[in-house]
Amino acid sequence: MSVKEKLKKIKNDKYKEFSSRLVFTKYEILGVTIPNIKKIALSFAENEKYAYLNSSLNNKTFEEIMLYGFTLSTLKSYDIFFRYLDKFLPFIDNWSVCDSCVSSFKIIKSNQDKFLPFIDNLLSSNEPFYIRVALVSLLRFYMEEKYLSYVFTKINAIKNDNYYVSMAISWLLSEYFIKFKSQTIDFLLNANLNDFIVNKTVSKIRDSLRVSKEDKDFVLTLKANY
Repeated sequence: MSVKEKLKKIKNDKYKEFSSRLVFTKYEILGVTIPNIKKIALSFAENEKYAYLNSSLNNKTFEEIMLYGFTLSTLKSYDIFFRYLDKFLPFIDNWSVCDSCVSSFKIIKSNQDKFLPFIDNLLSSNEPFYIRVALVSLLRFYMEEKYLSYVFTKINAIKNDNYYVSMAISWLLSEYFIKFKSQTIDFLLNANLNDFIVNKTVSKIRDSLRVSKEDKDFVLTLKANY
């Protein structure tokens, strides 16, 4: 049975309808849940894994693209992972594949400094989802005090106003606020961010259950045009 046949066997029309309202992609959505896509990636024998990674990503469904990313996350060698990541990136055209797959790339955490130059390259790209891949990587694998200056400097230099880039910056800053409150406040007060990003960051902080009422009240004062 082919990968596509496996996915079609477990598709759900209601989930397809739900996903289609949330995810804007050029790929056909079958309606397979993320946990089920992950199960297939984990079920691959070694030869099946590499057969899939070596296959063409052209004419694939949304779920097949997602599966490619989750299959990448099962690799143990950073060098092999990096080689296939380069093949995968051009096929990321939506927030769901980007965020779900990049968050699963735990091999980045154990190769932080090795991966940083690649993040630099992604952030200098004109492709919104390349930039978002970099931002989600920073959020998931670089939330440490030693990287704060680097992260803030890189965010401040981003000039791309694409919605999915701006939302990723807001998400990242709201998470950094929870762990590095004073540094993040200082950054928000002095950074070169547009009003949309500042206000979305404030909104995300206020939506968090991990932020005190006092801090939620305070961040209102950071809103643009407050």
